[in-house]
Amino acid sequence: MNTTLREPDRPLTLLPTQQSSDFARNLTELAKRAGRPYSLARAIRCLCSPRPNLDGFEAEVDQELKSLNRARNVVGILVPIEALRPWRRDLTVAGLPVTVQTTVEPDAPISFLRAKTVCGKLGATFVDGLVGGNLGNLKLPRATLGGVASWQPEVGAGGDNDQNLDSFTLSAKRITGSTVLSRQLILQSSPDIEAFVANDLTAAIGVAVDNAAINGTGVAPQPTGILTVPANAAGSYVYSERSANVTFGGAATWAHVLQFEKTL
Repeated sequence: MNTTLREPDRPLTLLPTQQSSDFARNLTELAKRAGRPYSLARAIRCLCSPRPNLDGFEAEVDQELKSLNRARNVVGILVPIEALRPWRRDLTVAGLPVTVQTTVEPDAPISFLRAKTVCGKLGATFVDGLVGGNLGNLKLPRATLGGVASWQPEVGAGGDNDQNLDSFTLSAKRITGSTVLSRQLILQSSPDIEAFVANDLTAAIGVAVDNAAINGTGVAPQPTGILTVPANAAGSYVYSERSANVTFGGAATWAHVLQFEKTL
């Protein structure tokens, strides 16, 4: 359900903003004015009330984000990505006997064990800012052949070499992660549960993106991964194909490690 503020209550942009990433610099100031951090649980709780009405800090953030995303047809509310960062709070529950208090660790519950993401650490290029008028496919030009220099005698004629260019197109892919929260959990949960669910879904999406980047089948709607692209033969360097395979055929050796670098 969409919720809007009356015109006199509509928040003004604290600093000039031209794109969504500019909002991060204003969120800290809005939190200082509110005297508390943004709460995703409170935003959901407001919308679950008998008369849904988003107000306060969360309403200001929603209106600010919508002003930066006018090209999007928003159904519901917009939530800042910063709301998915880790939280640290104390959560206590009654134990047995009732006179003894059991305190849950601030970092509890223990996160599900997942594979570590590696694509970003290996130097993958992330393209962001694809909002507003840049919502279509992205075509990237690429040089497939460069100029060649040669040594010539004093009166020798130099040869001409042309640069060759082609392009490839990146199209948007959609990935989702969802869970079901009961009404009671929304009404009685603490920031710990909110952070745990947000962090778990974020980690799940990160692992899925990493897996698709490496092993994606390319069969819609899954993107094509590096290992799915046809490989060059040894000593061949066709730009539309990936580096040649390196087969160990036994225990790993330093020579094979160097061969990996050579094929790149």
